[in-house]
Amino acid sequence: MFALRVFSAAVAMASLAEASSQFHLSLISASSKSLEYMLDWVVPSTANDSQVMFGLSADKMDQSLAGKFAGLVEETPGTSVGCWNALLPAVEPGVTVYYALKDDKGSPRNFTAPKGDFTWAVFGDLAASVQKGASGVSVHALVEELTKNHAYNGVLNIGDISYELTQTNGMHYMEELEVATSQVPMQLTIGNHEHQYGHGPYFTLQNYRRRFAALALGAGSISGSYSNEFYSFNAGYVHFAFINTEVYGDEAFMSPQEDGSWSADEKARREMAKAQAAWLAYDLSRVDRAETPFVIMCGHRPPFKTPKRLDAAGNKFAEEIVPLMSKYDVDLYFAGHEHIYMYFEASTFKDYKVPPIIISGSPGNNEYVRTKAEMKIEGFKEKIMVPKYGFGYLTATADALKWQWGSAGSDGGRNPKPTSWKLEDEQTFKKKNVESASTKEGSPVKDPATWKSLWASMNNASSGSLHSDDVIGTNGTRTMAPSDPISTKAANSTGGDAPKSRKTSSNAIVINPVATTITATMLAMFTLISSLVAVGNSDDSGGIPYSRQDLRIMAEFLPDFLHAHHSTKKDQDLLLAHWDKLFSQTQTPGHGTNGAAAPSPMVTLFDNFYKHLFDIAPEVKPLFRSSMQVQGKALVRIVGSIKNMLQSPDIVAVAAELAHRHVKYGIKLAYFNALGVALMRTLQSCSEELWTPETEAAWRKVYAHVALIVVVALGKEMTGATRKSSLILTFTSQRAHTERMAVTQKSNGAIVNPHGGNLPVDATCPVSGNKLSDMPQPNSHQGRRSSEASFMSRIYNKCTEWISPQPKYQIDQQLLEHHEQEQSSQSSPPKQQQTSPSQPQATAQQSPEQVSSPSSSPQQ
Repeated sequence: MFALRVFSAAVAMASLAEASSQFHLSLISASSKSLEYMLDWVVPSTANDSQVMFGLSADKMDQSLAGKFAGLVEETPGTSVGCWNALLPAVEPGVTVYYALKDDKGSPRNFTAPKGDFTWAVFGDLAASVQKGASGVSVHALVEELTKNHAYNGVLNIGDISYELTQTNGMHYMEELEVATSQVPMQLTIGNHEHQYGHGPYFTLQNYRRRFAALALGAGSISGSYSNEFYSFNAGYVHFAFINTEVYGDEAFMSPQEDGSWSADEKARREMAKAQAAWLAYDLSRVDRAETPFVIMCGHRPPFKTPKRLDAAGNKFAEEIVPLMSKYDVDLYFAGHEHIYMYFEASTFKDYKVPPIIISGSPGNNEYVRTKAEMKIEGFKEKIMVPKYGFGYLTATADALKWQWGSAGSDGGRNPKPTSWKLEDEQTFKKKNVESASTKEGSPVKDPATWKSLWASMNNASSGSLHSDDVIGTNGTRTMAPSDPISTKAANSTGGDAPKSRKTSSNAIVINPVATTITATMLAMFTLISSLVAVGNSDDSGGIPYSRQDLRIMAEFLPDFLHAHHSTKKDQDLLLAHWDKLFSQTQTPGHGTNGAAAPSPMVTLFDNFYKHLFDIAPEVKPLFRSSMQVQGKALVRIVGSIKNMLQSPDIVAVAAELAHRHVKYGIKLAYFNALGVALMRTLQSCSEELWTPETEAAWRKVYAHVALIVVVALGKEMTGATRKSSLILTFTSQRAHTERMAVTQKSNGAIVNPHGGNLPVDATCPVSGNKLSDMPQPNSHQGRRSSEASFMSRIYNKCTEWISPQPKYQIDQQLLEHHEQEQSSQSSPPKQQQTSPSQPQATAQQSPEQVSSPSSSPQQ
């Protein structure tokens, strides 16, 4: 139970920074007066309902909205999550909204409605980085640009989602982008991969429709398409129209059938193409060019891949879409599909005007950057081509569209390293002063919804007294009259401003996933002591001995915290008393000179910790991009939430999943030793006279216990050079683990401890309570045991300064010498040897995993 609680604290802390809700904002419309958003999220499939709480501060989220269920998505074989969404009230520009799911005790998310010019990050064909190689190489820069430089306030994701948006791959994709999509809206459409893997068991298109259902319910219904594959919306000076270019492709067009299956359906392709063309004519002919002087279209395929060149016989894109782009003076066309950056100037096709085309299709996937020969471009000639990984930014002002594309990978090869965003090309498209269409044409899929009708359909089950005329302003959620001028006064000094230059430094709070995992262990130490449960039958004089595997791991990854035994109730009590005193001191308000507020001592504690950590391990410093006091304040705010997270009955499963998710961030197990050393130095400097040798010993033993659990959980998920194969040995449960450790053999009136030394005849397993003397005799593996004994001798010699002067379990030197002699004399596979009653025979029982694992060999 102690191990569970310790690991739970670490899990809870890391979960706060990387929640599993997979929040995704989408935009319905954005003007100078208000912005309308929808929100998607996921919860366990067992949930019958889900509500989102929101407000103007993390401490006052007193409004709630009932979620709308969109369907289930399978994330691991046999395990699904439920997709939910909600329509939020309109938000004034510059206002920050905090939100969280009801009963979620973690830190809330927040977003700030932009004021001023709108900037979009633009890309297509981004794969989940868990696939490694080139996949997701731009994610690092996307996160860095948003959290550090506030470089954009929206994302245009133009198809081929995740490669593929299915099961764990889709889950990883949604989770790694959540740091962005929970703060800024992401508008999407589909690509050929959503159809290519639309059939079972992948169901990528179905997953897309459910995960991003809010796009269909929000922008889709308001624009009259009622779809999340083609729709339109206004944002600042731009009218965006997204289209599904797969109706003009040559790959199988997947569609749901009456029996619930998904299969190729050419009739469905023709029907959607017809409906989309009629809708696009309806949409473009009704754009108010005075309000939104720019019109931008987004589709996955570029015009020359629909499916082939525009002048190919029967090309429906050329027949149905190009004339509309020409007639309504579309300013720009964004595409993906080709994994490269290319810019094409405005051109003509027959008598039609073709707008400038930008292909931003190389944020990173394992189909890699393409060569020009591979793309077979016909009918168009690019002006700019950059064969690198990266993405672009679009900023719309009243007078022009400004476009910048930058690289985000070290090279254009198959294993690029993530880099910061670097400008490679920029273009400017000036306003053309186009008049609004005088005649209207086309037809919607269905009459567009009004804001009031959408609110009524989405929020008829919402709690409180929210109405369709409500707007979230600086003074809370209020009802506005149609003639009311809505205040654009910012809710804070920076959050609502237009994106900063990407060269501008920022002091924004950034909790990097790798840094969060490291910090999770430290905060686990600071919080577990309020809820410790002693291990049953643990002995204060020594505690439960660590297993051989545990000691190997500690020797490799926690060499400064090598201990023979688990921490005990006595250690825990001492830790609790020390932390209570230290915590009470650090909660006293500080005062600076001239009455100015000084940093809180708690913040100083965290500040000191980071300084020590960077001195010890300078390579981790780039993970922390904001000031240490800002980091400290952020961590202090969420310390109090951790205890509430410890009550989950599924915390073990959550912990395993957390470890699985964090592997992709490149966490190094070696960080945990540096973390512990920094923690000890910090506690010593802040404790003053409270820091006694006994207190330090208790902290070290508990840290060893905590860090070992986290290292094992992460190590089980790692492969290759990041860990030794011994880390994948069985650690499935505390009971099984301890019994394997304690399996012994009766010999000469005593029980031989596999770790050396003798136990009393009536000794019992400290977890199960079974008498060790009743356990079966283990098989003899003399050669392996000899190597173990030699290894254990070195381990115990190294850790003597951190165990009591007279430890309960002493190394039996005679036993070790005996087996070291055996080892040196063996030149062939070991045979069973006879021993006299006066000489104990050392054996060790192996679990099935140990027998079969190469890590069991003496060379490991």
